[in-house]
Amino acid sequence: MSLLQKILDKTGVAFLFETPVDEEQEVQKIVDEIEQFIIGINKTIDDDIEQEPGKSAPYSARYVINDQQGKRIELPPFSLVSLNSIRMTDGYQQLKLRLIEKACRLELREINIDRNGIDTIEKLDDQLDDFARYFVIQVSCATSNKA
Repeated sequence: MSLLQKILDKTGVAFLFETPVDEEQEVQKIVDEIEQFIIGINKTIDDDIEQEPGKSAPYSARYVINDQQGKRIELPPFSLVSLNSIRMTDGYQQLKLRLIEKACRLELREINIDRNGIDTIEKLDDQLDDFARYFVIQVSCATSNKA
């Protein structure tokens, strides 16, 4: 290790010269994880709709997007993951097409978590976008489509 490297390490300045985490790769990793959850919804949506009690009752379900361990995926402040980046995935498009065939509506929502830990869909601050958030998928059908 060079003398310069030792000095930088001891003074704590070395972190300035470290390679930053590739934000694009991090965004893609999160979007891929969200897409896997959406693919899971796509596989079970028919059963979910059929299990809804009442033959002609409207069907509505809200899916909070979770990771593989079942924990809600919360994005840190300033994350570059957006509603559009999720909507553009193949998994989302396939779910959307499947629900259109069933005359159902699909809505992807972003839920903000304010500094007090309270969930809201409202814009929290016009000047800053520095709050955590998570996504939910709302599916609603006019009928339960039960045969």
